[in-house]
Amino acid sequence: MPMVKPEDFGNEEYCCYCFKNGTFTDPTLTLPQMIEKLIPFAIQMGKSENDARKMASEQLPKLKRWNKK
Repeated sequence: MPMVKPEDFGNEEYCCYCFKNGTFTDPTLTLPQMIEKLIPFAIQMGKSENDARKMASEQLPKLKRWNKK
């Protein structure tokens, strides 16, 4: 999710829909599940399903939650 306004942020790294009150809103979600969850939101924002899937598949693994290296 693009984080522009202060209320968009859950913390400095995650949006308010993923991170709230110091914890993940759905901590049991796997990376593939999160990608699927985000696609409808991206479509609502005007992205095609393919573009949404590509963007989520490229960006989400870079976040600390998914990047356990």
